[in-house]
Amino acid sequence: MHKRRTRGHRKKQLKRYLIVSVYLPPEYIEYLDALVDVGIFKNRSEVVEAALEELFSKYDVRIEDEDIDVLKGR
Repeated sequence: MHKRRTRGHRKKQLKRYLIVSVYLPPEYIEYLDALVDVGIFKNRSEVVEAALEELFSKYDVRIEDEDIDVLKGR
């Protein structure tokens, strides 16, 4: 018996987001807005997320569970 596939019924893996406020020079905001205005990203948050992912990848930043405990001083 074949398994029946259902289209569009896969659960999407949702990311949990937190709000972070940062101070940026006005020209950085202009750059963020320009990337959104030309349609490369949907919003400023997507631009910042992509930039951070690239930065973390460049410096090979990964935090494992045991590293979190060390960072928290446990």
